[in-house]
Amino acid sequence: MEPVEPMRILVIDDDRDMALLIKRLLERTLGVRVEIAGECAAARDKMTTGAFDVITLDYRLPDVVGLELLEEIMASDDPPKVVMVTGHGDEQTAVESFKLGVSGYVMKDKRMVTLLPGAVEKALSEVRLKQAEKALKESEATYRAIFDTANDAIFVHDMETGDILDVNRKMCEMYGYTREEALQLNVEDISSNEPPYTQEDALRWIRKAVEGEPQIFEWRGKTKEGRLFWKEMNLKRATIAGEDRLLAIARDITERKNAAERVKFLSLVVEQSSEGMAVCDLEGDLLFVNAAWAWMHGYDTAEELVGKHLNIFHSREQVERDIIPFNNTVMDRGYCMGEVGHMRRDDTTFPALMTSTLIKDSDGNPIIISWICKDITERKRAEEDLSELGHFLDSIFEQSPFSMWVSNSEGILIKENQACRDLFGIKDDKQVVGVYNIFEDNLLKDQELLPLIRAVFDRGETARFTMEYDITKVEHITGYIDHERATPRILDVTVSPVMDVHGTVTNAVIHHKDITERTDDS
Repeated sequence: MEPVEPMRILVIDDDRDMALLIKRLLERTLGVRVEIAGECAAARDKMTTGAFDVITLDYRLPDVVGLELLEEIMASDDPPKVVMVTGHGDEQTAVESFKLGVSGYVMKDKRMVTLLPGAVEKALSEVRLKQAEKALKESEATYRAIFDTANDAIFVHDMETGDILDVNRKMCEMYGYTREEALQLNVEDISSNEPPYTQEDALRWIRKAVEGEPQIFEWRGKTKEGRLFWKEMNLKRATIAGEDRLLAIARDITERKNAAERVKFLSLVVEQSSEGMAVCDLEGDLLFVNAAWAWMHGYDTAEELVGKHLNIFHSREQVERDIIPFNNTVMDRGYCMGEVGHMRRDDTTFPALMTSTLIKDSDGNPIIISWICKDITERKRAEEDLSELGHFLDSIFEQSPFSMWVSNSEGILIKENQACRDLFGIKDDKQVVGVYNIFEDNLLKDQELLPLIRAVFDRGETARFTMEYDITKVEHITGYIDHERATPRILDVTVSPVMDVHGTVTNAVIHHKDITERTDDS
């Protein structure tokens, strides 16, 4: 059996990125062969040198209005099916297009990736039906050859009784019956029989087709084993060997339906996300934005932003400072995440956490860029408030008249205030921080105070004690002490634990009170 040639589609669109997007979308979802023409003249050349089954036509072309080219196409002897695909049309344009004979009309908005394959598939079904009808008018041998090599299941029904008179090889493969078995079936045998896919529902469709009105609709089919699947049905009257018959073509669209459901689910996720999401072409023109993106930038609807450039969401300063370096990283590495300044419709600005990914096709060629935007105004404000609070607490700590220092969980000094430096005659704060360790202090060890301190870190207890302390005698830091200023002192010491939310000691605060003079007086 000779392989069946894929059906041919011509995409006429002057937007190269959009044309490539449509090409890949149709090739992936419908298994067709797609060519591109960027203007009317190029389209005429391609239509002259080759036959196309379906044309997708942009309304606005650089050298002609799409409706003019549509009239020209429909005036040909055997015109292909045409689906208008536009971002510039309106209701009047749609009406005029259908009057001229288009099979479908799809807007270039966020629903295009879902609606366009369905519109083109409908047009292809009309082409297949026409081809099958033509084949049936040929000789019996030619009819049977074409009939059995078709990619779709074909039924020939009696007009009056609805009995199945003939089926092709694809029907037997799709449903699991032999040809002899298939001729004994009725619609109920090959349907789910759940409304609206019952014998009664089928008869309504059949009556409309018998009256001369072609019918295209989705149907829930059933195989011999009982497996349910989705199919697209195309019903039309046909004359076969001089007899009026009902021709039914069934195409398995289960995969397409499942894909559409996945797209619908993902669309709901994207639309209901609290984070802004957008997709643009490689030039920065928007192909899609969700409601959150529009809202956070001060726009009423997402649709009004499609086709706009990403730069409208940034001031000139933000573009030069943030966007250009960010985009360069995306193009170089394929991914980037970081803080970027954004601008609302009213020119007010806000900080955002941006995540961007370069999307490539199956050949590794970049095609679009996805963006996820999270407004971090509140987080930045909280960080600033926390920073201010930190500065305030640092100021209290540093300016306190009482000697204090802080250790980490291992007892190492990480911060001390000026009163502590003055009390102990410390030359340079940087030399002691990170060096002094309370557990290595030989004076504490000699006075048997380390067990009290260990209880602070191990059990979260507070230690209080009085001791004689001569910092010049602490062996592991003696070189960092001003021996002229440092004198032996008698200290009241408090060591308090600092714990995290889990009750783990992360730090200790050590407070000294110099009671030397009070002791001397007594």
